[in-house]
Amino acid sequence: NFDDQKYLEVGLLDDNKKISEFENRLSIIFSSFKNVIVVLPIPSSINNVPKSIYQNEVSSLYYDSNIWHQRVQSTIVFYKKYFPQVKYFNISDYFCDSIKNNLCVQTLNNDIFYVDDNHLSFEGVRLFIDDLVDFVKNS
Repeated sequence: NFDDQKYLEVGLLDDNKKISEFENRLSIIFSSFKNVIVVLPIPSSINNVPKSIYQNEVSSLYYDSNIWHQRVQSTIVFYKKYFPQVKYFNISDYFCDSIKNNLCVQTLNNDIFYVDDNHLSFEGVRLFIDDLVDFVKNS
């Protein structure tokens, strides 16, 4: 059970205290449940998706996957270092390097996977939802 005031004050702490507070909160959550699954971050788009759709430039909605991997690496390392007992589902596997080598894609053919820079469309969710459901059922 979290103290709401303490939760609000975390935003005012320096980075080391924020990390420590975050670790403490995750430890409480992860120790309270038998099975915990963390869905790792969804790749953000570096493109302005609505503008690209409006300008009919959806075929260029992709970027070098190394940009995403470098951006998210510290998050993944943090989780796996401090919480190795947790099971992880990596959504970026569906958008980065799997459809096109060395690229994170936001569209394929006429399917647009994002509605803006970090929210998935129904088509984007359809790429992984069945696998996520199976992952949860089998965990």
